[in-house]
Amino acid sequence: MKKEKRVLFYSSVNDKTLFVNTGFYSTDIQILQDLDLKVNLTNSFNDFLKFWQYDQGH
Repeated sequence: MKKEKRVLFYSSVNDKTLFVNTGFYSTDIQILQDLDLKVNLTNSFNDFLKFWQYDQGH
């Protein structure tokens, strides 16, 4: 069974709905999803600092 790849998509936006409502964010997110990646969205710097919990390009 293939392990699901996860990525963290971070931006310092004030409201996470901007990930969906802003064209360039939604385009980038869709590309990652089309590559069969599970995309976790965050605007929290604390989440960003937990980068080791996500898959790295090995």
